[in-house]
Amino acid sequence: MNKFPFLLATLFSSVAMAQQTTMTVKVVNEYKQNKVDEPVVISLKDVDFRVADAVVRFNDKEIPSQLDDMNGDYRADELVFLADVEAKSTNTYVLELTAEGDYVPASCVEGGKMKYTPRVYVHQGLNDKYKKFPTTTGIEAPGNSYIFKDVFPHGAEFESEYTAYRVYVDNRQNIDLYGKKKRRLELADTHFYSVQEHLDKGYGNDVLWAGGSMGCGTLREFKDGHPLLIDDVMIRGQ
Repeated sequence: MNKFPFLLATLFSSVAMAQQTTMTVKVVNEYKQNKVDEPVVISLKDVDFRVADAVVRFNDKEIPSQLDDMNGDYRADELVFLADVEAKSTNTYVLELTAEGDYVPASCVEGGKMKYTPRVYVHQGLNDKYKKFPTTTGIEAPGNSYIFKDVFPHGAEFESEYTAYRVYVDNRQNIDLYGKKKRRLELADTHFYSVQEHLDKGYGNDVLWAGGSMGCGTLREFKDGHPLLIDDVMIRGQ
């Protein structure tokens, strides 16, 4: 049994075939209020094949889920989905796990998989003279190499429907804040640099002048009561 902040999830049955496994999970809400968008995380360490596809169903209807590679070895370590569970009640979910190429989910339409509506956005790119800002999955530089202006937009950015952040990739490691007027994803359009056209459409904007401050939850060392920049590093990256 895995215990979560608000819910209990119990894996109580599993049916396995060669490269396909079906699991049944009960998620219990013991509280007196409904729970909405509560994360349920299922470890895949005991699955004896490389999971490349997953479908989660509730009441025979597919719901959004994702496979997470937590250590960069190109193998899914966990399956995550969000649960809406009424007060003092239990939901039962069916998990279908398969290896690549062995299974086409019932939700496929004309050969294309079910498209989930994105609820988060994550991006890190490179500045280049052609202004293409190619996306990267990671960047590292030795020692105190100055790469702040080489990364677009100066660090990794990520957002939910409600707010957004970016983490500066320099010795400040400041966390910058983006405020919104509407519940939606915007960074794919603005990347923290809202222009008048965006503002006219009700987009949000960068609302924090990070400067030399510690921003929002920035990691710093203190010495003699003063914050220090983290300069002495072998590698700096994101």
